[in-house]
Amino acid sequence: MSKVSVILPVYNVEKYIAKSISSILEQTYTNFELIIVIDGSKDNSEVIARGFEQVDDRVRVYTKSNGGLSDARNYGFSLATGEFIYFLDSDDWVEPNLLQDNLEIILEEELDFIVFGFFQDNANVNEEVIEQIEHIPKNTHWLNGDSIHLTSYMLNILGYAWNKLYRKDYLDRYGINFTKSVSLVEDILFNARVYQYSSQIVFNQKAYVHYIQRPEMTLTKKFHEKSFEWVKLKHVALSAFIDAWSFNNKQEILANNLIGGLRYCVLNLFRYKNQFNYIQKIEYIKKMLNDADLVNYSQFYKPITSSDKIYHQFIKYRAKYLIAMMAQTRG
Repeated sequence: MSKVSVILPVYNVEKYIAKSISSILEQTYTNFELIIVIDGSKDNSEVIARGFEQVDDRVRVYTKSNGGLSDARNYGFSLATGEFIYFLDSDDWVEPNLLQDNLEIILEEELDFIVFGFFQDNANVNEEVIEQIEHIPKNTHWLNGDSIHLTSYMLNILGYAWNKLYRKDYLDRYGINFTKSVSLVEDILFNARVYQYSSQIVFNQKAYVHYIQRPEMTLTKKFHEKSFEWVKLKHVALSAFIDAWSFNNKQEILANNLIGGLRYCVLNLFRYKNQFNYIQKIEYIKKMLNDADLVNYSQFYKPITSSDKIYHQFIKYRAKYLIAMMAQTRG
C-alpha cells in the first residue's frame, strides 16, 4: 500500500486550519502522513495543529522561522517519507476521496503525476459560500509531440500545486522544488518544470479541492514591489515548458502572461499602499513598458474585450500616463 506525504504549510490561519486538517484525516485512503509546517505563525495555528498531532499518529508538526510558502513547502518535502506527495494550502480543504481516486489512477497508469479539478468557493465574511465555480480539465490525456492549443483555462488548471499528486522520486530525479522568496507565481514555476520533463500529462476530470476565495486581505491583495520580476520569472518558465511541448500557440500564451502581468502590476501599484509617489509610479510603469520581452510579444496579443483593445493600444504606444489613469479609474 503506497504511502502519501501530505504537506501543509501554515502561517496565521487559526480560523481555517482545523477544517483543512480534518479534511485530510477524513480521507478514505488512510496510508498517509500529514506534515504540518508552522512557518513562523504568530497566532494559535500551532496549538490547533498540536491538538490533532496528539490524537492521530499520522500527524507530524514542525516549526521553523518564517520563510514564506515556498520555503515551508520545501522544508516539508525534505521530511517526507511517502512515495507520493500532495501539497495543500492550510486555508483550503479537500473532498474525502482525493487521495484514493487519484492514487488509483496514478498507480494503474504508472504516472509520475496527475492533474485534477477543483471548486472555487467564493465566501462572504461569515465564511458562507455564496458562489461555487467548478474548474474541470477539458482534456483527459496529452502526449508530448501532439499538436495542442494551450488555452488560458487549461493553463490555470495546470498552474496550481494543490490540484496535483506527484511521485516523489520524479521530483527528486529532476531536482524540482519551489523557488524561495517568490510569491504569486511560485506554483507555476514549480509545475512548469514538472511538465517540461514529462512525455505525457493525464487529467482526472473530477473536482476534489475547495479553493476558498475570501473578502479580506490576502497575499494577492497587497502591494508587491517585485511583482513584474515574478511575471518575468513566469515568462521564462512558461517558455521552457512550451518549447519542451511544442504547443502551437506559444506567442499568444507568452503575450497573455506578459500583458496580463503588466495589468496586474499597475493595478497593484495604484490600489495598495506603497512607498512610491506619483512620479515614481510613472517611472515604474515606464520600466515595465520598455521591457524587451513585453515589446516583442505584445504584437501577438489577441484582445477580447474593448478594455483589452484599449490597453493593448496603450502598451503599443507606451502611454504610461494613460495606463496610470486607467488604473486609478478602476481604483
